[in-house]
Amino acid sequence: MIFYNVKVIKENEFSQKIEVKLKIVIYLLKIGNISNTILKNLEKDLKKTLGKFIDSISLLPNIIELRESDYVAKKKQYNGSSIIKQLKSSNNKHNLSSTLGILDVDLFKSKLNFVFGIATNPKHPFKDYPGSAIISVTRLRESFYNRPEQKDLFRTRILKEAVHEIGHTIGLKHCNNECVMQFSVSLTYVDEKPIGFCNDCTEILEDFTNRI
Repeated sequence: MIFYNVKVIKENEFSQKIEVKLKIVIYLLKIGNISNTILKNLEKDLKKTLGKFIDSISLLPNIIELRESDYVAKKKQYNGSSIIKQLKSSNNKHNLSSTLGILDVDLFKSKLNFVFGIATNPKHPFKDYPGSAIISVTRLRESFYNRPEQKDLFRTRILKEAVHEIGHTIGLKHCNNECVMQFSVSLTYVDEKPIGFCNDCTEILEDFTNRI
C-alpha cells in the first residue's frame, strides 16, 4: 500500500491545508515461474472483491527469482519464511509498502509441513506501512491430489488465499467467524470458508480506511 501525504500550501501569508485522500494500492508480484494467466485473473478478481477497501490493484512487471538456497531437497519444498524475507527486502529497496508475491512451488514454514501462504503483520497497522505476503498456488490445484483439475475452483481458491493474506498485511488476525480470515489447515477449510470478510473484520477494515 502507498500512502500519499497531506499537503500544506502557503498563500498570501495564510496557510491553507489541503487534505488529499490517501490511496491504498496492492501490488502483485511474480516469484519464480508462474503462469501470467493466474496473475491476470487474480488481479481482476481482487479488484471486484476488495474494491470497497482499496483504490487499485497493480501487477508489477518485474520478477523475483527463486533461490537454490531456499529449496530444501529433503522436503522437496521451498522455505516460505526465507522467501518472504527476500520479498520484504525487495519492497523496502523499491519503496513499496505492500506486495503480494505469487508462487507455483510447494512451501513450508518452520514447524508447519506446508502452508498456502504467509504474511508479515504490521505492528501498528494505523501507523506503520502494512507487511508483505506470499501465496503458493501449488496445493490449490486438484491435480496435486491426483484428481481431475477444476479451473473455476482453482481460481476461487487462489482468490480466497490472496484476500486472506492481504487481510493480514493490514492488521487482520485469524478469525473464527464465517470469514475469509479463518485459518486453513487443509484444502477442505479453504473450500468451506467464504471469499468475503465477516462483519467484525469488515468493521476493522472500514475503520482502517477511514483513518487514513
